[in-house]
This record gives sequence, structure tokens and C-alpha cells, in this order.
Amino acid sequence: GGHYWHGNETDQQAPFMFAMAGDPSKTDKVTTEIINTEYGTGPGGLSGNEDAGQMSAWLVFSMTGFYPVCPVSGEYVITSPSFDNIEIKIPGNKYFTIRCNRKDKKSVYIESIRRNGKRYDERYLSHREILKGGTFTFSITDKPLPVKYPGILELIHRISYKKEKRGK
Repeated sequence: GGHYWHGNETDQQAPFMFAMAGDPSKTDKVTTEIINTEYGTGPGGLSGNEDAGQMSAWLVFSMTGFYPVCPVSGEYVITSPSFDNIEIKIPGNKYFTIRCNRKDKKSVYIESIRRNGKRYDERYLSHREILKGGTFTFSITDKPLPVKYPGILELIHRISYKKEKRGK
């Protein structure tokens, strides 16, 4: 086994490593568990120090359903959003909207994602996609999906490819 303490901000990307390794349902489960057990509205509502807002930033990103594991990549790892409807106003008077259709209140696993009505098979979201606006609709179920998404090697390839294109 290993040890994870959420209040140690230096390893808060760890729950998203499951998705990057090809098991996004485990990321959905673990991020939901952390949100439900490590945060609260009373005294001691944070499990660690609020160094420069990191604890709150992790919570906001994770509850929204995407997290910048590697900020320089311009991509976010997708996880199960905590809310049924989220609207983020972006430049150009546009909105980036997230909608969730849950099987029930205990459902935490992403079954499918649609972007503007079209199937979206990635578990990564680029910052450019967010700035385009539009609607991401999540179907959330109570059963984890079999591992079927590309893992870390796919992400590394895309980051490397982007770097090569920028360098030319």
C-alpha cells in the first residue's frame, strides 16, 4: 500500500493518475470520496493548510469535473462533476455549460459524455475547448466502466507533439 493525505497539497494530482493510467472510473470514485470526506462547511472544513488557495482550488476544479494535472499541457483530466448544472461565463459573452444526468444520488461514475449533443470519448478536455463554449452533458451511473480510455502514453504523446509543433 501507499499513503495519501489530501491536506498535503503536493500530491493532490494523485487521484487523477488513475484516469491517466487508463482507469477513469477509479478517478471518479476517489475524487468523490475526497470531496465528501475531506471538506466541510464547519470549523476544520479543510483537511490541510489553505496555502495560496490550493485546497479550495482543488475542490472547485474537482466538483466542476475537470482538473489541471499538468497545467502547462493546456489540458484537464475529466472526473465526475458534483453538480447537475454548471455554467461558466467565458470571454465573448459565451458559456461553458456542464450538465449531469444521474441514475441516482449515489451515482458517481461517468458512463458517457456528449459535447453539444455529439459523443465525446476523451477523458481529457483542452482549455481551447472550454474557451469555445458549448455544453458538455454527462451520463452518470452507479457502476464503474471497464477500462477503455487511452492512458498516460496517449497524453504524453499529445503533449510532446504540441511541444514539437510550437518549436517549429
